[in-house]
Amino acid sequence: MNKILKIIGLVVLTSGLLGNVASAAATTSVTDKTGLTKAQEKIARIRNFTSAMEHRFDVIAGNLDSLAKRIENKIAELSQEGKDMTQAKAKLNDAKLKIQDAKVELTNLKQGVETMLTSSDPKKAFYNVRVKLVKNVMGKIKIAHQALVDTIKTIKQAGGAQGTGATTTSSGTSTAQ
Repeated sequence: MNKILKIIGLVVLTSGLLGNVASAAATTSVTDKTGLTKAQEKIARIRNFTSAMEHRFDVIAGNLDSLAKRIENKIAELSQEGKDMTQAKAKLNDAKLKIQDAKVELTNLKQGVETMLTSSDPKKAFYNVRVKLVKNVMGKIKIAHQALVDTIKTIKQAGGAQGTGATTTSSGTSTAQ
């Protein structure tokens, strides 16, 4: 969640950059080394920033997917041991749908960023991206994460956490009890 808060802070910082894009677009002077106008440089910086933000969201969504797969494997293992995992399976399916919703919102964000950069009023377009799209993506990711947490709680309540004979250490290795 700290990563998400950092992303919010960085998104707010870029709003200042976008405020200057419109005024810089009026200037046509070429810089010394890059051969780009100031407006083109600002757009390139914004594009790089938003690309990094999109990448972070992609990584978070991928992490949620891998966690869902691990939970699914655990549910299958406990089901083979004879434990009732029907409620956990239902919650996991719900979590998977929420992860997909987050990915759809991420796709919308990527499209919105490109629209923003080609807009005649990028500052207003950025406001729409920040207020609607980024917050939607973050909200969907949080909801999907909470759904996975609820699934894990359901597994524990069904007795899935007790009696496994091993504990997981911080390095990810198992040790016998």
